[in-house]
Amino acid sequence: MTRPPKQDHRTVKRIIEDEQLSPADVRRALDEILASEMFRHSPQLASFLRFVVEASLDGDRGRIKGYSIGVEALGRSESFDPQIDPIVRVEATRLRRTLERYYAGPGAADSIVFGLSPGSYVPTIRRRRESHGSGDSVGRSDAPATRADLAAAVSVTLTAISLSRCPEELRTDTSDRRHSDA
Repeated sequence: MTRPPKQDHRTVKRIIEDEQLSPADVRRALDEILASEMFRHSPQLASFLRFVVEASLDGDRGRIKGYSIGVEALGRSESFDPQIDPIVRVEATRLRRTLERYYAGPGAADSIVFGLSPGSYVPTIRRRRESHGSGDSVGRSDAPATRADLAAAVSVTLTAISLSRCPEELRTDTSDRRHSDA
């Protein structure tokens, strides 16, 4: 039995961070992401994302709980206990990682971005900020940083710290020393 959608626009505006997004735009973007290879091959993640986005758009945030997701989106029986069975938490983590990979790859140009904050099953839905040619935004993306990005940033930071603590003579070019010895 399908419930008629509630039209609590205040709730929808809180979920949709950019008030210029219509529910129709959001549903179109949802259909696009779910049609991608990453989500076609993972029906549980697709079902999870569709459930939380639709419940949000319907203004029914109260349905976005571990039990409801387990039963309605992931097909668990009504005796499902989210305190015992971690499937919803596990799938939420997988969904966050899949969204991260999607927006770093095939979804890099998508105009609408879905997210799932750690500790919450309520999705964030926003329009991707576009760069307007300013030099500091070149190469930047709104996709969450991947582990490789974070590892690279840590590596660069540690190298910079190491070099700042090296004696000056080790940081200078060896060609300078040859000229001074002559």
